Amino acid sequence: MKNYVSFRWTGRCLFHIVARMNCPQRGKMAVCLALVTGAVAVLSLRGEIGTVDDLGELEDIVDAAFTNSQMARIMPPGISYDTDLGVLGYANGFSTDFLNSLVSETNGSVVSYVLLITETNGTTRYRRYFNATNGLVHTTTVSITGYPDDWIEEVYGEVPVWLSGENIEEWYDERDPSRQRIRCLLISTSSVPDYLAAITNVVPAWPGGGTNQNLLDLYSNNIAFVQIDNATGGTELYVHAPTNVAVVDIYKSTNLLAVLGWTLPATLDFTTDPLLWLYTGPESSAFFTAGNPAVDTDGDGLGDSREKRLFGTSITLADTDGDGVSDGLEILAYGMNALSTDTDGDGLLDGYEVQYALNPHVNNASDDPDGDGLSNLEEQALGTNPTNQADGVALRETARARIVASWYMVMTNNLTFTNTPGSAADLNDMKTALNQLSGKFYRVVTQ
Repeated sequence: MKNYVSFRWTGRCLFHIVARMNCPQRGKMAVCLALVTGAVAVLSLRGEIGTVDDLGELEDIVDAAFTNSQMARIMPPGISYDTDLGVLGYANGFSTDFLNSLVSETNGSVVSYVLLITETNGTTRYRRYFNATNGLVHTTTVSITGYPDDWIEEVYGEVPVWLSGENIEEWYDERDPSRQRIRCLLISTSSVPDYLAAITNVVPAWPGGGTNQNLLDLYSNNIAFVQIDNATGGTELYVHAPTNVAVVDIYKSTNLLAVLGWTLPATLDFTTDPLLWLYTGPESSAFFTAGNPAVDTDGDGLGDSREKRLFGTSITLADTDGDGVSDGLEILAYGMNALSTDTDGDGLLDGYEVQYALNPHVNNASDDPDGDGLSNLEEQALGTNPTNQADGVALRETARARIVASWYMVMTNNLTFTNTPGSAADLNDMKTALNQLSGKFYRVVTQ
């Protein structure tokens, strides 16, 4: 069984409809491709209408769009969503009044009209056609033979055996296809080739080209999953990327609500690997997205897609937490938290610990590696090097000289330091002298 990802063009950016393998209710692997924000447009002429009444003749095409929508297989019951039908052509002489009731868009030199199709929920079902601003423009009756119950069972499996009576009806109602809206573009049949050419020209190959580039984030632009297949031992995911993209990261999540709930199960080297990846994970359902790790907007050594999906760091700030160490070095070289200025919480900034080769994963604030009598935390406050005894000694002896000079201004007894300089006893002697000097000096302030 093959399912293909489909895309829609909105005039600003491309979105794709989710593709998924067989339903897990049947005991087969279910793989969902979701949120692949880089893509190539897959649009085709789905049919042609000569008059407004011909919309009713398209019932089979619209039925297929409803029943084959892959979104229904992952969207929780009760949530509405859009599915793209593609392009409908209209022949010469088509109703001008009907076209005027729609909202026009222009792509290149081609005028197109958005047509939205919904289906009412009731015993007698109707297809209702709306313009882009949700104005009702047409209605047709739907012929139902077992539909939509058959569709619901195809998508969601059979009704749970523990339900009965009204609960069964509610189960069907919650999963009714009326929550789906079909979106298509109405274009003059003669203009369809020009329209598709215009779309191709507007969407640039990474990292861009032409005047209307960067419609998508560079790290994902024009990278897409285009096909999924059952395979021995797993599921094959076929990946598209422009020819100048050498490496593609594949990200996986089982919870789309978790912004940083992604893992990196594969990195594909497009210079040697085929354009497919065999997924053998244990999950019955999973979501995937792709990115180009070579795109690094802030130059911190982390690809933008990895910053977005894995680390939550900024793609425009090389040092997200502002601790003096770039995000790339924090994560790749030192294993630190790039979102915290103090990974180990010892009061020493990550940048200070990296600068002086201290361990950023251990509480070493009270350590004195250079033996100058000052702890790492004290040296950070003083702006000195915790691994260079000389600067600590210089500060200590400068302080000693000032204490002695101040002592003889106000004291009559001699001041001597007899313990080894820099020892704990010596530092305590200096502290005692300072305490005795406390309150002996005053600052005069004139007002």
